[in-house]
Amino acid sequence: NEDFSQGTGSWMTDVKGSQGTNPWSALSSGKTCMQAYAVVDTTKFASEVWLVSAPMNLKEQGAVAPKLSFNHYHQLCAGNPEDQLQLKITSDGATWHDVAIPTYSAGVLPRYTNSGEIDMTEYIGENVQIAFVYISTVVSAPRWSITDVHISEMKHVR
Repeated sequence: NEDFSQGTGSWMTDVKGSQGTNPWSALSSGKTCMQAYAVVDTTKFASEVWLVSAPMNLKEQGAVAPKLSFNHYHQLCAGNPEDQLQLKITSDGATWHDVAIPTYSAGVLPRYTNSGEIDMTEYIGENVQIAFVYISTVVSAPRWSITDVHISEMKHVR
C-alpha cells in the first residue's frame, strides 16, 4: 500500500514536457497524497508529467490474481478526464501501455473515489511499473490527487 505519507517514497516523477515547474507534489494536509496541478497563481501551464513506481515483481510476491486500485479525485478538468489523467503500465521499462481507469470522481468537490479494480494477472512473473500520467494545457489544468495505491496480494507497492 502506498499512501504517500513519506512523500514520493520510491516513486519518481518524470517530466516529459512542461512550460512551468513539475506539477506533482506531496501533500499532507488532511489525507496524504500526491497531487498534480499545473497552475501558478492563475496561469495554467501545458505539461506532461508522470508519477512512476519502482519496479515490482509480481511473481516474487506470490501473486495469483493481482488487482490494482487507488483512491483519487480530480477538479477543474475541461473535458473528459481520461484525456488528461491517465494510467500506464510497463514490463520492460520502455514500452508503456494504456490502462483504463474504471472510475473517476465527479470532478466537482475534492472527494476521493476508488478507481475500481484493475486486473494485473497478465503481468504475473514480470517486473512491472505503473505510472500516473498528468497532462495539462493552457486551457485545462486539472487538479489530480492520488493516494492509497494498492495491489492485492502484494506486501508493498514501492
